[in-house]
Amino acid sequence: MQGLIPEAIDKFGLDAVRLMAVQYSVALGGFRRLVAEDERFVIPTRATLPPPVRASAADQEAKRAARRERRERERNKRGR
Repeated sequence: MQGLIPEAIDKFGLDAVRLMAVQYSVALGGFRRLVAEDERFVIPTRATLPPPVRASAADQEAKRAARRERRERERNKRGR
């Protein structure tokens, strides 16, 4: 397991591996120990989480417009 975690962190990033370890810790004793002993896998509290990134209203509207255009193209392709 010692070589697996660093390789996974390199491949997927620490946040993804932390999430995987926490999920597996529910079912597997080895991961429970890893989560309990390795400070990299401590479950963050709300106070330590960064604020969520919110898209601007203009960005949201651009996404909606792109979806509408895509749906319209798909409808036209099917002959509706």
